[in-house]
Amino acid sequence: MNLAKLTLITIGCCFVGVLAFLAYGVYHSVGIPSARTLQMTWERGDLFYGPNFIRVESRCTDATSGSNCFCGMDFKVMSSSPDAAQFANYIQSFGTSRVPVKFNVFHYHNECRSVQLLTVGTWPSTRFAQNDTLLDAGSTAHRGESVRHSGVSPEFSGIPCSCFPQSQVPEGQPSALP
Repeated sequence: MNLAKLTLITIGCCFVGVLAFLAYGVYHSVGIPSARTLQMTWERGDLFYGPNFIRVESRCTDATSGSNCFCGMDFKVMSSSPDAAQFANYIQSFGTSRVPVKFNVFHYHNECRSVQLLTVGTWPSTRFAQNDTLLDAGSTAHRGESVRHSGVSPEFSGIPCSCFPQSQVPEGQPSALP
């Protein structure tokens, strides 16, 4: 075997090893994704963002979050985009029904680690600006007065994971790689 072939084989093996290492690291830092849908109420219009602003909201489903916990999304960037009226009219077409909002929830050792928007109804996440795809959680301190949190707060651990049951990994999937 000549030196060129040996060098290519060595580089190939190293490349495969690096890819395996990176895949293992990404898997263990993010976890297993599972699709979860929240049925969310909606509101249209805002004095600052205009008539095509949409907010969707639901109660937290994590039992440790407390009864005052809620999850929500504000479509601020969408409200001023060329698709604003189309999106607002689509959401309004739900009437008094809730809007299905689907997320990838990433679990590691049966704990939620992160959340990624997949769809709002039939609208894929790719149609929204990055800022509009963020799920927040908060609490209602007093009747009609909400306090929103983005990030970890002393009241709720794992925000926005508080929006989903704490240890819900899809059946047939391991909780983590060995």
